[in-house]
Amino acid sequence: MGSKKSKEWYDKELKGIGMAVFNTGVHEKRGSALAELIAKDSPKKIFEFAAGGSILAQKVISLLPQAAYFWSDFSDTAIEDARKNLVLPNFSIWSIDIDSFYPKIEWANFDAIVCVSMEHLAHDREILEAVPLGKKVFLSIPNIDAPDHIRVLNKTDDIYARYGDIIKIESITPCTKLFKLVVGTRY
Repeated sequence: MGSKKSKEWYDKELKGIGMAVFNTGVHEKRGSALAELIAKDSPKKIFEFAAGGSILAQKVISLLPQAAYFWSDFSDTAIEDARKNLVLPNFSIWSIDIDSFYPKIEWANFDAIVCVSMEHLAHDREILEAVPLGKKVFLSIPNIDAPDHIRVLNKTDDIYARYGDIIKIESITPCTKLFKLVVGTRY
């Protein structure tokens, strides 16, 4: 298992491999599947944090064109990619390190909270605990280890053990061999 990495580490890593890898292939399949789950709930204001690639936002906005979408990451490389791919009037880009900034987020302003990168965050549980009761939460959990993964949740039971006391997990759906998509409500 890896450790929490710096903004500089991510910028260098993402420039080296290119953002396209996070907007195509299994990430695009995950984006489509997760966007459909989010769209079923018809949220009006969506906050995606530690977003990385922009493909999920693209997919959600295509299904919910009237929704306001707030996208955040702390990597300049990811932000440049989002600015290039998501030029829309109802789309906002925030440059924030959610691990440090989560207490300052106005969580109550959003109908849906989305994260595809919980495995990278040191304060994953604290972030979810900051979300007001009753808010919808959508997560993507990979089942692999990587140098920047702080934790690996290989099994459905691992996801319940980590997050089941914070969010009422309504479904866990396999998506490709790599991801599990989690839908829940903060309780």
